[in-house]
Amino acid sequence: MKRAIKIILIIVVLVLIVVAGIFGYKKFFKEKPVSNAPVSESKKVDTIKGYDYVLYDRSTDLYKDLYYELKEVLEQEEVDYSKYAEIVSKMFIADFYNLDNKITNQDVGGLDFIYSKSRDNFRIKASDTLYKNIESNVYGDREQSLPEVASFSEATVTKESYNYNSSDDDEVKVSITDPESYVVKISWQYTRTSNYQTRATIRLVHEDKVLSIISVE
Repeated sequence: MKRAIKIILIIVVLVLIVVAGIFGYKKFFKEKPVSNAPVSESKKVDTIKGYDYVLYDRSTDLYKDLYYELKEVLEQEEVDYSKYAEIVSKMFIADFYNLDNKITNQDVGGLDFIYSKSRDNFRIKASDTLYKNIESNVYGDREQSLPEVASFSEATVTKESYNYNSSDDDEVKVSITDPESYVVKISWQYTRTSNYQTRATIRLVHEDKVLSIISVE
């Protein structure tokens, strides 16, 4: 009897070791992509004729919906610039503050909407602040929890004159005079509770027929 009990205990222990081994293998090896298979680059899905706006396959569903809404506005014979300003502001928020789909801290979103002469400085500042702590997801194995913009609760648009001249100390000289700039006050939510920014005031100015963001506060 004692010998039979001993054999049973040995079998139970061996079964537990095998189960633990299988679980460990799945947890630490099978669920992780191989090191030589980096995440593929984003592919262009659509462009808006006459503008530099591009839709990529890695964009969120929210951003894609906004993109096609913008495309419809811009393809009208007479563009509604107030609506244009509202949608661009939402697209900027939906991309810039959506960190979950970014590959590295250099993968700054929303740059297409920033005033051309300010774009490089904006990218650098974002990489050193909001994007600074984003862990690399080059191989698709990031476990970091990052915010994803889910929806908008408010967006009010006003139009006003705007004048700006950079100081002599500024590295990039910018001079802007726009009698019809747009100010968009906007608020948004994330898919889960977070301490990230949920409200902003965005100013847009004309660069020829394009509306570009000159400030985000």
